Amino acid sequence: MTRDQKAAARRNEVGALDFDPFLNAQEWDVTTFDIVVSDAVAGKAQATVKFVNLGRVMTVVLDLVQVRNAWYIYEITWLQNGKTETLRKIFVH
Repeated sequence: MTRDQKAAARRNEVGALDFDPFLNAQEWDVTTFDIVVSDAVAGKAQATVKFVNLGRVMTVVLDLVQVRNAWYIYEITWLQNGKTETLRKIFVH
């Protein structure tokens, strides 16, 4: 992500990530949300966040990994209109 941002800045362009990855949107007005966390394997968890943004129902899945005593986001997946996209896919060319 950092490499992409620097390359885009050199070209005076917006990088590949041109939206908020936690909301899958550039603009937002989240009115309701629900979070379900599952931890099937030690040191890994998945948080599924369902919310309404500007009248649209959205689902974002966060794959989490535990490193020492902290949790980090490993991947973000967006589910919308039958399509699945991931944060990592944006940066793989």
